[in-house]
Amino acid sequence: MDLHKVAEESVPSTQMQRIQSPGNLCKTTCEITNLDFEWIIHNATFFENLGKQNGCCSSEFLAETTPEAEWSLSFCDKGPDVTIYLYHSSPYIRIVDCPIKIKIAINENGEKMFQQDHHLPTNTQLPCTVFQIPKKVLSSECLTTGKLTFNCQIEKMDADSLEQDLPQEPFTSSDQLFTVQFEELFNSMKFADVTLNVNGCIFQAHKTILAVRSPVFAAMFVHQPIEKVSSQIEIQDIEPDVFHEVLRFIYTGRVPIAVMEKMAARLLAAADKYLLDQLIKECENQLIHRMSADNCLELLLLTDQYHPAADFKKNALDFFRRLPHEVMATDGWKRAKQDHPEQCCNILEMLVNPHA
Repeated sequence: MDLHKVAEESVPSTQMQRIQSPGNLCKTTCEITNLDFEWIIHNATFFENLGKQNGCCSSEFLAETTPEAEWSLSFCDKGPDVTIYLYHSSPYIRIVDCPIKIKIAINENGEKMFQQDHHLPTNTQLPCTVFQIPKKVLSSECLTTGKLTFNCQIEKMDADSLEQDLPQEPFTSSDQLFTVQFEELFNSMKFADVTLNVNGCIFQAHKTILAVRSPVFAAMFVHQPIEKVSSQIEIQDIEPDVFHEVLRFIYTGRVPIAVMEKMAARLLAAADKYLLDQLIKECENQLIHRMSADNCLELLLLTDQYHPAADFKKNALDFFRRLPHEVMATDGWKRAKQDHPEQCCNILEMLVNPHA
């Protein structure tokens, strides 16, 4: 008996057809990054009913394989629930770029309690709620010592598409290419056609880019013919280091994280002056969720004429009251005592005024 013939007769001819090799091949490898984090909060009852903006934040944590992706948690005790929010360290990242699984539980004497699992699909808005529990349940079970320990596990999928037999483009996104090109233009200022004199510091720029990005610059070039002819603009109400970062944002849409941590308040004032809506949002996000000693002081030193900062000054005062030593240890406080002693006295008066 011919076994090969029997096999061929018992299998439909359509199944015996040889599979042709595809002309193009794409292999997608999904790599999973695992991240464990434990957060211990002492005296957790202190934060009761303080609200989201006055809760406490964890330190930033990351996986060694993805150092660019730093996360943090925020603890909020307000109303009937206790809530944990997930944040990304970068003020520019407001959505989840790859699917994430996150598990958060309370670690009580080595035992995980009240574990909650969340699946965050791509484009989930950040910050987002990843843990919520009724306060009365938490108080009866876990707050007997006033200490809370949260265990957080994050699984993040990174998809890497490898294409064969297809022309490879140098960039996978035109946005990335534009960003690189405009960053090069910002650094070189090649073919610049306008000079900006900012308190004696000279900057070169391109009128078209300034006008497209800022309605204020656009109006300036149209309605100030003398400056248009001379191609020089005098700017006196902004500091050169702040204007440099504003100019960087106009060209690249970015501000370095370290810069944002130090001068978000002054950048907010400048962004409001030049109607840079996106920069305003980034600065507000920084000041709401990432208040620092430097930004706290800058907010309090801003003049009352700058109205958008008024909403944040209360947060800055609360931050100063909680961490006075950190604020007073900054170089900004030392300079302020010399350059603005009257404002420093006013700030100290507001600190002792519970209604400020």
